Amino acid sequence: MTRYGPPRDDFKEQLPQVRDNTLRNFHLNGGKLAPGRLRKLAEDLKTNTSVDRIDLCFCELGDADAIALAEALKVNHSVVKLRLAGNHISNKGAKALAEALEVNHGLGTLELWQNNIDDEGGVALAQALRKNTTLRELQLSHQIYRGPDKGIGDVTGIAFAEALKHNRTLAELGLANNQMGIPTAEKMAEMLKENHTLATLDIQNSKLGYNGQLVLAEALKSNRGLVSLELEGNGESTELLQAISHAVAENKNILKVYECGRSPEPEYSKLNKVFDRNRKMAESLGKKLARGAELSATDCENIRDRLPAIASVAWSRCNMAPEDMTAAVAKAREQAKAFSIEIGDVPPMLPVLKETQERSAGESTHVKHANRKSGKLSI
Repeated sequence: MTRYGPPRDDFKEQLPQVRDNTLRNFHLNGGKLAPGRLRKLAEDLKTNTSVDRIDLCFCELGDADAIALAEALKVNHSVVKLRLAGNHISNKGAKALAEALEVNHGLGTLELWQNNIDDEGGVALAQALRKNTTLRELQLSHQIYRGPDKGIGDVTGIAFAEALKHNRTLAELGLANNQMGIPTAEKMAEMLKENHTLATLDIQNSKLGYNGQLVLAEALKSNRGLVSLELEGNGESTELLQAISHAVAENKNILKVYECGRSPEPEYSKLNKVFDRNRKMAESLGKKLARGAELSATDCENIRDRLPAIASVAWSRCNMAPEDMTAAVAKAREQAKAFSIEIGDVPPMLPVLKETQERSAGESTHVKHANRKSGKLSI
């Protein structure tokens, strides 16, 4: 995980702008806060409509701070991204944030990696996804940061798998560097046969072993939405790589399972061919969509089958922002009707959307409020 920017302590300078509704990005990454200081920000957020990004990573926050922010999120639906990584938030704070997620309809990203959360807090966050309809990204990796026996395990992994059978908005889930093993893998594999919205599932450096990785890879034979299944650090072997290569061979959207580019091994090469094939096809279709080209029946079929991969490369390779992608797919959908082909909706959030948010962070602090009332992300 990247720690953005130098430590800052300009809390006093930013707080008046929060009160005046003139600040968009509240940034205090690495700035130490005195006890109770954050409550001032939380109280002002209850009436603020301009701030849509809050970065409080590595600020030595605890449960009281998380609870204060959670109370604000119950009434504030303007904050789109909340980064709380690298703090001291434990189950009490995680449960408060989970309660907020059940009623909040604006937050799109919640980062909680490198905190002190175990299964009690993890399960609460998972269960919140049964009611939440706007969260696109949740990061819970590295809860073993405080010790090798800490963190979230299979109880949490299974809870997320069950919740994602019903949730159709979460697109990225980070669970790396925790204690999850085969029971989590088995339930996640079941979920992936039903959920085609999740785009990235990160379970690196866990306890999946050979069987856990294989059962997840087998799920890719039928899953149509996952772009990145990150499994590194769970034990690799030639036999396993052969099995995974076979499992993903017919998948039209998967772009990553391992960082295959680093190794000359033949089995890595086979996986790379699958990823390269999917990426090149997605890029080609994305460029056709971007220029509004006339589409053949084959083009329409491929767009229908490869929408997640197309959306994931649309911004970086085809210069298409999310709103451009949505408009282009709508036009393609009309063309596809002539061939009796139905093209679905663009996935709610993929890596392209996150990247667009990051690139737009340096723009004017003026906030565009379109779609806010409907609870949709406004970039």
